[in-house]
Amino acid sequence: RCTLRRAWTPFTANTSLHIMSLGVVATSREASKVMLNAIGYIVFVTAVVVLMVTVLPS
Repeated sequence: RCTLRRAWTPFTANTSLHIMSLGVVATSREASKVMLNAIGYIVFVTAVVVLMVTVLPS
């Protein structure tokens, strides 16, 4: 159990660091594309919610 935890801690730390660096690279290199994707996702979710409310009135 101790060896597993000792091996697991650096793995999670490396993974979080990798994800953070990936996010920094993505935001610095293509911030406009990320923002457009987020806006499109929000619009899509809003449209789905409106459609559900319209089709299934409570």
